[in-house]
Amino acid sequence: MSNKEVVGLGCALQVSEQGEVEIKGLVHGGPCHLSCKVGVGDVVESVDGTQVRGDVKLAKQLFLGDQDTGVTLGLKRDGASKSVHLLRGKPVENRANKEGETCGIGATLSTVKEGLAIGKIAPGSPAQLSGELQAMDVIVSINGVDVQGKSPQDAAILRVMIGLVGTRVSLTIIRGRGSRGQA
Repeated sequence: MSNKEVVGLGCALQVSEQGEVEIKGLVHGGPCHLSCKVGVGDVVESVDGTQVRGDVKLAKQLFLGDQDTGVTLGLKRDGASKSVHLLRGKPVENRANKEGETCGIGATLSTVKEGLAIGKIAPGSPAQLSGELQAMDVIVSINGVDVQGKSPQDAAILRVMIGLVGTRVSLTIIRGRGSRGQA
């Protein structure tokens, strides 16, 4: 590392019950959070090709580096492995998550025949940062549960659409132009 400031990826790590390094939490506005590709519970298998094999101390050392330097994480979620490329950096906002802090996807929803239509998407929201959702998309299921005929104010919808910061939500959508997709 050079004389630049040493920074990380904006996440907390822990050893899981299975002895694997997993993401324990995300720093709001940090590289992991803003990527929308790293979530609480993801297993860290490697950092820049180095296997971490349950070694949190090694993973933390490898997460650190000079500001704006690239790093590739080998992650596993639900048994599927993937690579995520990030730039090390400070959080965009200097605000720490409060324990138990909740958030939603950051979009206005209304009931339509097929499900829940997305109206406006808030700037900087998870919906916008994911790059996967657009105004006029229709959500047909949330975490595999059909939402046809439900209201955005329905208690069951609110329980899954508003959760702890860093919680993942799987949406099946119909694009405004009618094609199906996963977000």
